[in-house]
Amino acid sequence: MRYLEWINATLDNAKARHDLPSDRQLALKLQLTPTTISQIRRGKVLPGDDSMASIADVAGLDRGECLIRLNYWRAVNGPAKRTYRNLLKKMGYAASIGAVVLPMQFSKPAQAVQSEVTNIYIMRRRRIAGGLQIRKDSGS
Repeated sequence: MRYLEWINATLDNAKARHDLPSDRQLALKLQLTPTTISQIRRGKVLPGDDSMASIADVAGLDRGECLIRLNYWRAVNGPAKRTYRNLLKKMGYAASIGAVVLPMQFSKPAQAVQSEVTNIYIMRRRRIAGGLQIRKDSGS
């Protein structure tokens, strides 16, 4: 999934999670201007780090993942871009530059995602002193 698809799906999910009828209402919730939301949606600007963290919170997504994705898209091809991609892989979002999939056929994507994720477990590797620990997180 490309940046515009991902950010638009994320913004739509944020609206659905909070029953916001318009981008104007979403902008108020995020403390951004409606013009900024429009520019983000059209790919004219990338959100700043603080704005991306707010978008992640309102959309119910992990801040760290969203900030790494944002910096991945900001980076010019090269070592920085590869580093961000590797970070996403290490976090368990393998090649997940496009892993956000929202069932858009539902009228409220956040509810659809919630119902689909109830029984999914996410396995993440975490390095600890003396070895590797596997932690099982509930998806709910």
